[in-house]
Amino acid sequence: MSFRSHSKSSTHSKDRRRRAILRGQGLDSLPETIESPADPSDQVTMIHVPRPEITPREYHAPRRISDLLSDDCPANWLFIGDSYTPVGDALSSQWMTSPTLVSASLRKQFARPRDVYIDATYPGSRVSEVLYEFERRVLRFEPDLVFLAIGTPEATSHDTARFEQTMSRLIRWARKMGCQMVLQSPPCIPGRSDGELTRSLILVEAIRGISREHSVPLVDHWEYWEGAATTADNIHEWYDAATATPGAIGHQQLMQRMLHELYAQQASTRQAPSATSSGVTPANAGLDHRIF
Repeated sequence: MSFRSHSKSSTHSKDRRRRAILRGQGLDSLPETIESPADPSDQVTMIHVPRPEITPREYHAPRRISDLLSDDCPANWLFIGDSYTPVGDALSSQWMTSPTLVSASLRKQFARPRDVYIDATYPGSRVSEVLYEFERRVLRFEPDLVFLAIGTPEATSHDTARFEQTMSRLIRWARKMGCQMVLQSPPCIPGRSDGELTRSLILVEAIRGISREHSVPLVDHWEYWEGAATTADNIHEWYDAATATPGAIGHQQLMQRMLHELYAQQASTRQAPSATSSGVTPANAGLDHRIF
């Protein structure tokens, strides 16, 4: 299972050393100049970010995911970050993306039709943009849980330290407003160059380290897709090779992993509901078992 939320100082040190080694081994072998798409966030300097106005009245401790799923009180679910869709591509509008699929499954499988589901993702979104627009993009929705999707565009900056600082601030701010955050690593798309894969792996290792250091749940899409690349016969149907983004089937796989983690969180404190006793379908029902 890919849930990671361990918090030990020795593990933190190992994580940082591993990322440092990856940076030294991987980036030293890459060209000094690397072409990357122009992005306004590249021009933003992380010198000062105003703190969001979170009053004591708004503060409450984040609720555990298992409590959110079992509580009769309606919850607000926010999907933010990278949409894992091509920029300006109209084809993605013809099928449902993972936030839409997860929302539909939560309504049905977890019997949460009264909850509010907000999809604020968009192609190529950076965590720095979420930080700078925290009040507008997060705080005003008063979410109980945020799924933060981190995309591979983050890997083009080469500034892992700045990325980790940004992530740490986002997690602290979310907790201050009583919000449970769930991180998502980007899916591993086959066929990319060695340089792109190296930079992406450094990013993924940073995400995993942050998850452990801050005890934040992680849906590790990268780990799942990396394993599926060698075991799934239909892996080429999961993504669009031209845009290196998940397609319709790929977003179904993303949804299944997100639901899998929700069920894992639910089962961590009590018996997960069975299909026979409550009518709830297990998250792995219908999954392509060739990739397990």
